[in-house]
Amino acid sequence: MRFISIFLILTAQLFSQNFEKGIGYYKSKNYKKAITELKRVAEIDNNNYLAPYYIGMSFLMLEDVENSLDYFTKSIQINGKYADAFNSRGLAYGYVGQVEESIVDFDRAIILDPNFAEAYLNRATANSDLGNISQAISDFTDAIRLSPQNPSIYYQRGQLYQKQKDYESAILDFKHAIDVGFKRSDVYFELGNCHFISEQWRKAIDAYSEAIRLNPRNDKAINNRALSYDKIGRDADAKKDRETLEKMAGVKFTPFDKIKWKKFTSSDKAITIELPNDWYFYEVEKSLDRTEIMISPNKWDGKSADILASVNLVMNRNMNALYQVSGSHELVDFWSNSNGKNTEGYLEYFVGSQHIKQIDGFYAKVYRTFRKVDAKSIAFESYEVAAADDDNLFYGYFQSPDSQWKYYDKIFEKSIKTLKFQ
Repeated sequence: MRFISIFLILTAQLFSQNFEKGIGYYKSKNYKKAITELKRVAEIDNNNYLAPYYIGMSFLMLEDVENSLDYFTKSIQINGKYADAFNSRGLAYGYVGQVEESIVDFDRAIILDPNFAEAYLNRATANSDLGNISQAISDFTDAIRLSPQNPSIYYQRGQLYQKQKDYESAILDFKHAIDVGFKRSDVYFELGNCHFISEQWRKAIDAYSEAIRLNPRNDKAINNRALSYDKIGRDADAKKDRETLEKMAGVKFTPFDKIKWKKFTSSDKAITIELPNDWYFYEVEKSLDRTEIMISPNKWDGKSADILASVNLVMNRNMNALYQVSGSHELVDFWSNSNGKNTEGYLEYFVGSQHIKQIDGFYAKVYRTFRKVDAKSIAFESYEVAAADDDNLFYGYFQSPDSQWKYYDKIFEKSIKTLKFQ
């Protein structure tokens, strides 16, 4: 019996060492080694719920969400009262787009621990993703009650108040975020926007100025400060901001009423449009079935996938022979469906409005859109135009960075009216 006791003591010591070693690897962000050590612990002790939990966390940090879900579930099966496991599994569900499942787990975490601030915060984010804005605000409020010094919560709740057009509450939250540590350019920018919409021009200028001081390349803040200067008659200051934007963008923002217009035409005469006369014209493709041109205030090297502001126009011919689709309405729907599939993987994409009209005898739809491809890319606003007759499909993208949209919007609106097809 004594030998058995010694064996059990040594096994327990080895188990404890492996566990501590695994946790040490996890804390030092060596997640692969953490997984190796903690798997040994899980094999020895089937009742240890922390080993699979930290294995799940390690997989989550390695962006292996499927394995993380498996191990969080194992932890929950061993100990169904461990709130952290439900909270972490909820996060993992959110990463793979299963937002409703994530809310169920956050609910359970909060039931188990009503003072779990992070779970309220995570549930707020999930509800926001589902469009449950009022519930999200309520969850953020609970998170603030439990963690009043976390500036991120005030900032996120302020953004939701903005969506609800409750600018007074949003202003208070952005100021709280700043007071408890979020002295960031983007927070001051949002604060400025709330003051601007509330017609508090001088307060907007102060907020935008601080946003620019913290990030001199915050072009949105520079643009909006110029608009605020316009409102109080400080024309020289507005002009100075716009000159800064011109240097940053590498283009000249000629006032709309002083633009000189030029007719741009593809070499096969298929597409004609009027745009500012100092823009650059590029013929991207000309074939029997397709004509593509691009006009932009920016120079293009012919290789870059994207430039900033641009008008991209395409005429596809012989659509029935190529795609077995004909008829104006059917062709526009065909383009719309294809375009929808192309945008499925974008971080953000939504249609603000759409209009049906005639463009040079073609049946057409004009869409007002916003897109952000991924977290690292800039956001674009655009008019997307699809027009067709019996066998020809035209489509065009009139786009600019969203920070410059207020300037290009009028140009694009006018130029769309000048489109001609042949």
